[in-house]
Parts: sequence; C-alpha cells; structure tokens
Amino acid sequence: MRTGLALFIALLLSVASVGSPASLPRYTIHALPIDGGVLNNRGWVAGNIPVKRYWKNSFGPSLPERHLAIWQGGRVRDLGLLPHNHELSATAMNDRGEIVGVGGGENGASPDLFLWNGHRMICFRKAAQGMQWVNAINNQGEVVGTVTVRGAQKGFVYRDGHLREVDDPLQGTMCTITDINDNGDMVGLAADPHTKGWEGKPVIRLIEWSHGKARVIPTPADFEIGPYINPMINRRGDIVFVGGQISDPKREHAYVWHVGKLAEVGPVSGYPLIDIYGINDKGDVVGGCGRPNDLLNGKAAPAAAIQQGPVFLWANGKVTPLKNLAAMNGDIVQLYGINNPGQIIGEGRLHGEFQTFLMTPVAGKG
Repeated sequence: MRTGLALFIALLLSVASVGSPASLPRYTIHALPIDGGVLNNRGWVAGNIPVKRYWKNSFGPSLPERHLAIWQGGRVRDLGLLPHNHELSATAMNDRGEIVGVGGGENGASPDLFLWNGHRMICFRKAAQGMQWVNAINNQGEVVGTVTVRGAQKGFVYRDGHLREVDDPLQGTMCTITDINDNGDMVGLAADPHTKGWEGKPVIRLIEWSHGKARVIPTPADFEIGPYINPMINRRGDIVFVGGQISDPKREHAYVWHVGKLAEVGPVSGYPLIDIYGINDKGDVVGGCGRPNDLLNGKAAPAAAIQQGPVFLWANGKVTPLKNLAAMNGDIVQLYGINNPGQIIGEGRLHGEFQTFLMTPVAGKG
C-alpha cells in the first residue's frame, strides 16, 4: 500500500465547479500534531516531528532534528533517528504499523533508507547493498522499490532480511516497483529500449507483476506514463496511473485499470494537468489538477509555472472537489492518500496555520 511520495501542489480551491453528489460523505477535518505523513487503514499516521536538538548545517543556520513519529489513538510516539541523519520521512506504512522511508543525510551525505518494524529501526544501506528507494510495504511486510544492479535500475522485493530482484520484461536499463498489495501483486515502471518518447528518451511503460508473471498494461495511443507520479495498486487489482500525450506534453490524463478496462479519472474542466495521490480498495481516488499559466495569458511561461485547480475525490466515476464536502476555514495545499474507511490525509492552511490534517467521513452524512 502506497500512501506516500506525493508531489507538492498548491491548490486554489475557490475555482471548484463541480457539485457535491448527495451520495458522497461529508467530512470533518482534524489537525494533527505531526508533519507530513502516510495513512493506514486503522487511521494511524506516520510522519515526523521537530525536537529540541539541532544539527550543524554547513549551508546555513542550525536546524532542529526531525524524528520519525507515529500518531495513533490521539497520541504521538517518537520513533527516533538513524545515526548520521538529521531527518526521517515516511513513504509508506502498513496496517501493522511497519514504516518504510528515507532519511536526510547530514551536510550533503547520501540519505539512508529505513524500515521501522514495530520494534526497531533497520538501515537498508547495511541490510541491502545498492538499494536506491523504497516505495511501499504491504501487510505481509514485503517492501518494494528500486535497487542498482550492474549499473542498471531494477525493481526489488525485500522481506525478512532477503532482497529479491524482480524481472524486467522489457530488459531495459530502468525498472522500479512502485506499489504492492496484500495479494503480492505489484505495479511499476520500466523503460522500453525499443521505443522513443519525450525528448527522444525510451518510453516509460506500465508493468504489472501477478502470480510470478510480468505483463505490460496497455495504455492509450500516443501515451507515456509520467515518471514522477508513482502508479498504485489496490487489493482487488485496480491500478491508477498518470501520463501524457507524447505529441502534447502540456496535457496529462489519469486512468484506473480495472478488470482489463481503462476508466479515465476526471478530467476536470479547464485543467489539462492532473495528479493522483491515492486509491483505496473500493476504487475511490484522490487527486489534484492544474494548468500552465501560458494557457491563461497567451504568453510563454516556464514549465513549472502552473495555476493549480481543486483537489478532488473521484468516486462512482465522478469528480467532486473536496472543499465541497467539508466545512473548513482555510485551504488544502497537498494530499497524501485515502484509506479504506475513506479518511484522507493532507496538509493545508487551517485557521491561519500550515499543518497536517485528517479528513474523516461523518457517519450518516451524505
């Protein structure tokens, strides 16, 4: 289950133009005493907290250390740090409270990857040579991500101290596993060495591994998977992913692959760019959207100059802006995911302060 690695997106929620269907829940918003975070199906949140201990920053003023922490039952538990790291951030957490993530190396040192197994911190740099990134962990404790093997990036599965490289069906130089469900089905990305896409680079393909076999998931024509938003898979095998048209890089689309068919998430009228932050086992998706500023003023603009649109919930084939579903004094700035009970985690400016929040459906309110 992957609930982490979301890209920052500042969202102007006042432009929402889609109504709130009566069948969708209303939400309460609860500010959390923890920063950032990933969410599991028990409503626990893993993130980090600042402590009154500072590290000497060679590039500026001293900064407080940020310890890995977990919020559960209304309380925060400090899980500490790895040596030679000034910060730990979670990328995923399973329902047993096991957490994987990345550290912040001091003064430019390479960051460590870690697993909190519920009792102690395991440093992957010592346990698994060549590991580059960790993306997800399922309820069986299987961890997936990217490892370097003979100069090439490969996907891996790690469990109980053993790392297994995953076959790349395209036999290229880049393959990664981005998510794994409780059945052991996995989704990821691989570079196709035989086809050129954006900027003449190999096209990125969507790959599913199930029952020991890998296959390329078909996508629309003239389409390439976006390399910066990780595909996700839920327990019933739905895969959500984002990509764009090779011939029109200013337009993106999101799709859910379900039982051999593609369903488009959105689109949101007037916003050709889309991001996806999470999918639960019911197939509900949370995401965001935007558009290049040059579509607004007719002038050339840098690729990063984006006017953001509303964050949204996609359920029953319809997009609904989240601000239509919750009474709030502030703006949602970033989302991280959605769990099976329908809770949504994100960050925003609430009551004038920037903080992490949890949106929880209100029973009987739709």
